[in-house]
Amino acid sequence: MNLNKLQVTDDLQEQIAYGRELMDTYDSDMLKFINSIYDSYVNGGGKLPLSQQDMLCKATYDYWMYGFTPEQQIYFQLFNKTHEEKKLYMSFRSEYLYYARLNAKADMNCLEDKYEAYKLLKPDFKREVIKISSEEDYPQFLDFIGRHPKYVLKPLGLSNTKGVKFIDSTKYEDKKALYLTMLNAGESFTGDYTVKWCKHDSAVLEELIDMDPEFGAHSPKSLNIIRIPTVRVNGKVYVYGAYTKIGGSDELIVGESRNAYMCGVDCETGELVTNGFTEDGKELEYHPVSGLKFKGFKFPKWDELIKMLHEMAIQLKPTINYVGWDVVLTPKGWVIVEGNYYGQTLWQVVYKRGMAKEFGDLIGWHMEEGKPWWKYKINQIEKSAGLHDID
Repeated sequence: MNLNKLQVTDDLQEQIAYGRELMDTYDSDMLKFINSIYDSYVNGGGKLPLSQQDMLCKATYDYWMYGFTPEQQIYFQLFNKTHEEKKLYMSFRSEYLYYARLNAKADMNCLEDKYEAYKLLKPDFKREVIKISSEEDYPQFLDFIGRHPKYVLKPLGLSNTKGVKFIDSTKYEDKKALYLTMLNAGESFTGDYTVKWCKHDSAVLEELIDMDPEFGAHSPKSLNIIRIPTVRVNGKVYVYGAYTKIGGSDELIVGESRNAYMCGVDCETGELVTNGFTEDGKELEYHPVSGLKFKGFKFPKWDELIKMLHEMAIQLKPTINYVGWDVVLTPKGWVIVEGNYYGQTLWQVVYKRGMAKEFGDLIGWHMEEGKPWWKYKINQIEKSAGLHDID
């Protein structure tokens, strides 16, 4: 299908028909991957509003018209939204256009490579991190687990907690065998189109973070975090779109797709201002394990966090003006879990509305009315923002 023939319509059957025609261009691996997303949702107890085949078609239409992923169909609740409502959202594809006004893609390795990020921000990590890339690093691994027998494994270039695991090395007699399984932990995600362009080799091992009890009151056994982006515009740093990722079980690792609860956080006060939301759209007033109410809870030492974020953001290269920081409060103070060069705009989930205009107003750039995401060139957006003129 010629994409230029794609038309705006709120008629569901027309959307499905367009999507079916577009899907004819997809290979079997792509269709299998999209189906796996809805299979996982259904197997987890979710109920699709359409047949799975029709969901595939609608998701394909919304992808090429607006840039939404199949997952965003679910957590943005797009099933019954009109064109006027959908165009207000920052979708997966349009996010990259807005970020291109702020960040030069050539410098993304500074943060997307977890070990490069650690070296850049080491004072604010406040924990030990090592990188493993080959069998030559095995002695370093043995040295590391001598100090930290329990640790977190993260494949080097992946995102959204893919491949991230808690490991207790004392449970493994054969340490060399354990080591070899970790070297290429990201390879199992090679067919995942959401991380198609990421590195799948090497990994980092991180000392466990000791979470402050008051900070983690909702879910004490999981590592709860706050995602809080900083946006630097004309030399001034703003914090925008903060939300939590609070564990919903006793599992240590927390992510949107790992039974986590997202809540909106007031950037000025550190107070939770919404209920808790899961990625599949469920909304809860109270945490299901601790029984604590989400809305109204206030994180301690908030002013210290904002000060730290401003200091970090202002010292970054002038080609890095947006970072989605994941932070945790510990007995040592606030620490960085990671800095995301391209962070998901999941604050739109907790506030139940599209916020592209607000973000565009903040950075001084908006997508043109009626111009789809695939007609833009990232390189041209970066150039127009002056990012190519900075040494």
